[in-house]
Amino acid sequence: MKISAVIMAAGNSLRMGENKLLLNINGRELIRHFLNNFPSELFAQTVAVFAHEKVGQIAEVYGLTTIRNTSGGKKNTTIKLGTEACRSYDGLMFFTADQPFTERSTVNKLISVYDGKSIIIPICNGKRRNPVLFPPCTYDELATLKGDRGGRDVIDKNCYLCKEICFDNESQFMDIDTPEDVKYAKNIL
Repeated sequence: MKISAVIMAAGNSLRMGENKLLLNINGRELIRHFLNNFPSELFAQTVAVFAHEKVGQIAEVYGLTTIRNTSGGKKNTTIKLGTEACRSYDGLMFFTADQPFTERSTVNKLISVYDGKSIIIPICNGKRRNPVLFPPCTYDELATLKGDRGGRDVIDKNCYLCKEICFDNESQFMDIDTPEDVKYAKNIL
């Protein structure tokens, strides 16, 4: 099966007060830390949906297909744009670019259990996490999302399709959202 990846990199970083993907963490922007760790070889195509021009330029340096979200970074628009760009693939995995600690082995495991029909969701300490892998039967719903809950609406409507895969290492699912998160990331990266 050919699986595509969508990197959601168009958020407004409201809690941070500035574009967190461009924050310098130990000499490198957060988006570069994410992309350096990203297992692009596992995907037939990788698309980065961005809002800030510099984020798009960095994604292009890494050889990614880029799509600009001009809606002010709305999550539903990012998902729509990514879905439309990848409709021809057998699966679509959504990543959030503010999670630089996602482990390659985790992505491998999620892909290895994918059957082309199920929504594959990592779970850790009882909470659903990202990245999530969606099958083609959900693409129409992903492409017509309303509001800003993202893929959760599609997951909630299709709970019978969901397969949750358990993981122990919670730090790999950490989002960088606050100045305290940045301090933590500086110690790890």
